[in-house]
This record gives sequence, C-alpha cells and structure tokens, in this order.
Amino acid sequence: MIILLPSASPPNTTHPSNLVGMRRADRASKRFLSEPPCRAIKVSYSGIIALMKNLLVIIGIVVLLAGGIYWSKSLQSKDLDIISTKGLHWHPTLEIFVRGETVEIPPNIGLGAVHNPVHTHDDLPVIHLEFNGIVRKEDTKLKKFFEIWGKDMKSFGESYTITVNDESNTDLENYEMKDGDKIIINYQ
Repeated sequence: MIILLPSASPPNTTHPSNLVGMRRADRASKRFLSEPPCRAIKVSYSGIIALMKNLLVIIGIVVLLAGGIYWSKSLQSKDLDIISTKGLHWHPTLEIFVRGETVEIPPNIGLGAVHNPVHTHDDLPVIHLEFNGIVRKEDTKLKKFFEIWGKDMKSFGESYTITVNDESNTDLENYEMKDGDKIIINYQ
C-alpha cells in the first residue's frame, strides 16, 4: 500500500539559475510551484492488521470489564430477600395474651455472651432489631424472635390470632416486623 504525505523536503532555491533576475515575490511563487506536492511512503498490510488486532483487543478488554461490573451490580440488586445492605435499627412492640392474660416477655432476650441483633432490653414490650450490614427478610420475621427466646410460637397454645397496627394479620409467624409496628398475639 502506498500512502501520500505532504513533502517535508525544501525546494532547491539556492541554485543561481533560479534566483537571477527574479523579484522576491516571483522567487516565492516559483518555489511554491516547483515544490513536489507530496511524497510516497510504503506501509505494509501486516503492520495495519497488527495495529487493528491490538485495537480490537483493547476494546474487547474494556467492554468485558464494563460488562462485568454491570453484571455484578445487577446480581446484587436482584436478591429480593435483602431488606437492607447497610443494616437497620428498628423497634416494633410485641404484646402476648393467653386467654386474656398478659404474658410478660423477659428483658435481655438475645443478650449475653453473644449480642443477637434481635433482642429485648428493660423497655418492654419493645423488640430491638439492630443489624449491621446485610439484613434479609428472614432476619425480621416474628418466628425469629421466638427462636431467640427459646420458645415455639405454639408453646402458648395451638390457636392464635395476630394483629399488626390494629389490623388482622394472616402471615402469623412469618410476619416481617417493621419499625414502629404494634404486634399483638392473642392465644385462645
């Protein structure tokens, strides 16, 4: 392949025959007209092909990196069981009644040698949900509190109803507690 590039070589203006009897403007225009318009250089096809291959490899790497980052982020956001990736600090309340009698929930459930993120303090009937990092729906279910307490939901009776914020709830032990919820369990 031949590529034409502008000439970089100056014209021969030092030869006496080129300068005799010419005015400066004439000498300049003659120099312009005598200068070759361009020069030819040879470029091999193998050099161009190698350059194109390198360019395609670089573009491919950039596309793969960008695609990998996008794919990774899309996987994280599609986990429907994640409530929060930065933790949470919620305080629902729980009251339990067995045939109309109040069941006292002990303080410090979930506290001890290991500080469980689901626990109680002396400020009953508040349940503390204090998580760092990723929180899944399973972590906030009502049955999780009973497991930490060491009780089965049916340990107070087989038949029970749950109201959350004064509305009947059919999720029962699978109810996912939220901040400010007022949960009441009535055992018959």
